[in-house]
Amino acid sequence: MAVGEDALVLVDFVVYDENGNVVDGTKGEVARKIYGREGPQLIYLPQAKLVNALRDAITSLSEGEEKEVWAEPKDAFGEYDNKLVKTFSYSVFKRYNVEPKIGTIVSANVDGENRVGVVKSVQNGRVKVDFNHPYAGKRMKYWVKLLKVGTSVEDKVKVVLHYLGLDNDVEVDGNVVKVKGEVREDYQLALKKLVKQLLPDVDVQVEKV
Repeated sequence: MAVGEDALVLVDFVVYDENGNVVDGTKGEVARKIYGREGPQLIYLPQAKLVNALRDAITSLSEGEEKEVWAEPKDAFGEYDNKLVKTFSYSVFKRYNVEPKIGTIVSANVDGENRVGVVKSVQNGRVKVDFNHPYAGKRMKYWVKLLKVGTSVEDKVKVVLHYLGLDNDVEVDGNVVKVKGEVREDYQLALKKLVKQLLPDVDVQVEKV
């Protein structure tokens, strides 16, 4: 059964560029660098900013299934847009005490949207910055495994519990979710914080049995 757009999911994924290099994912060094840890990620689909390819892959799977797909630029990080290559006066950078060098990462308001860019050249008092995503215009490969799916409030909280390595029973009373059994205090704090971020209308209570 395909995943609905209101689901909270727990997924493993790996993103490869055209040359087979891992550029994102939940495994290995890239996961530690980007997310500070290895392991599955919680994704609440109504809130998540996902490229089309990753969202489509997730919503096409059933719990326990996995798939690998190639995505064209429009479904990955977008087509390369020459209009997102901007030229600034060197004085703009000096105003903010930034020394622009090739490769310097900068952020700026571009056409009404805050974007991150990379300095491509510094010449004759002009600084050229590319605000395209680093993988814009590239085909990408995605491997996705759907580990857990939650659609009801009860099941969504169970997905969060599973993410934390817990398997407690859950009881729902209106917008209050009661988690039964022993839960260490640090795990209680993590559970309540995650649920509040993902499901702000839900109140979690831990009840010893």
